[in-house]
Amino acid sequence: MNGNARRAPAGLFEGTIFLLIGAASLYLLTTEHAVYAVAPALAAALLLLISRDPRVGYYLVVFLIPFGAYRAFGGGKLLNLPWLIGFWLLLLIVLRFIGSKECLDQLKANLWPLVGLYFGTSLVSALLSRYPGTSFDTLKLFLAANVFIAIGIFFLTTPKDYGRNLLLVLIVSITVNSLLGIAGYTFTLPFFAMDPESFKRSTGATVDPNNFSLMAVFSLPLIAHAFVSARSVCSRIAACGAFVVNLAGIVLTFSRGGAIVLVVTLALILIRHIRRLTPGRMGIVIALSGILIATALVVIPDSYWERQKSVLDQKVDKSIGRRSAYLTVGFQAFMENPLLGYGPGTFRDIFSQTEVALFFQREGETLRRFAHNTYLEVLVGTGGVGFLLFLGILWRALHNFHVAGKNFQACGDEEMAAVTKAYRLSFLSLLIYLLMFSDMYHKYLLLSLTVSVLALRLSRERTERQGGGHGHTAFSG
Repeated sequence: MNGNARRAPAGLFEGTIFLLIGAASLYLLTTEHAVYAVAPALAAALLLLISRDPRVGYYLVVFLIPFGAYRAFGGGKLLNLPWLIGFWLLLLIVLRFIGSKECLDQLKANLWPLVGLYFGTSLVSALLSRYPGTSFDTLKLFLAANVFIAIGIFFLTTPKDYGRNLLLVLIVSITVNSLLGIAGYTFTLPFFAMDPESFKRSTGATVDPNNFSLMAVFSLPLIAHAFVSARSVCSRIAACGAFVVNLAGIVLTFSRGGAIVLVVTLALILIRHIRRLTPGRMGIVIALSGILIATALVVIPDSYWERQKSVLDQKVDKSIGRRSAYLTVGFQAFMENPLLGYGPGTFRDIFSQTEVALFFQREGETLRRFAHNTYLEVLVGTGGVGFLLFLGILWRALHNFHVAGKNFQACGDEEMAAVTKAYRLSFLSLLIYLLMFSDMYHKYLLLSLTVSVLALRLSRERTERQGGGHGHTAFSG
């Protein structure tokens, strides 16, 4: 009976939507845009597939994350495919709630109390802000970000989602983007590289080389896990290939922050896996490392090394001076309003009104500059209260991964424990990168929060099936 109750409103809603889509196709056939008449039909097919298995829609949204420059289409790029899919998934959740109140249990997560407190703090800060436009625009992004988290928590429920499917989607999508970035740099393709006439940098399908670098670094712990856990030679070769492609992608972004985080991440990967490598695999890793280093010294363009060194010469490059100025302005703003800050996302407005902004202004660019530090953005925007809550959310997610890993190990499930540690290491690399990158709503940050909840949930379910009670909780050691 409950199943029929859930299907009835969903079926009626889907039928209405598809009738409207059919009408749109017929209408387009009568206009000069008849060539687009097939688009509604394709959309209907995609929505039907997602309705039957919503996880397909979520995986598609995750797959499209690296392709930020080309996810939207139409006049003014008003149609954003991930947003459309996300809206459809949200409607499916609402329809399931209509049929069954039990669905509420699927949305439970230990992150929500802190998220709610952070939202409340941000709202009060926005109401008191001198920059209400920026503040409330940022709050809208906050709400959209948490819808993305909620959709993932609701639809990703199985060990296969966690241990295989999501991992594969992330590795493939980021590696494809890195391949596009390599092609863009090598063949000077303006779609996947920037400033080819002055200083060429690879962007892949992202809108920014630093974001490209962040994503590629994020993939490395996952790929390393795929290599170590591979059960066939072909899988190991594929993992090695993906690792090399993403390393090359990072280099061709010429991102200095990316280079720093890359070194740290590679060290963490080595520490994580060195004990798990068999002598045979250790030999492969050493041989590949030697080949990669030798190849890198020959292949990496001289301009890459020159750019890395230029950061020390303020006459050639003012980036260190700019970032020092961001820190100075940011901490001054915090001291002036230490409790609730100036309003979410308002660092740009504050910086634009300083004399130092005029000093570092680039021709043709706005004075409104990001802090290139997510934590500083939060500190200025929501003050000490919001900053501590934000750190609390990040700590809770890291602790979720830690507890989940212990639960899986207690159950003897070393495979799930290993993938949990891989996700945690990717998350940690992202948190380090956010010291040099401004985006508190980065999709991989939001996804990591989602995955931490899934990890804890699955580990506790595994413990319960094995007869060990609830295992460790997010509040135990």
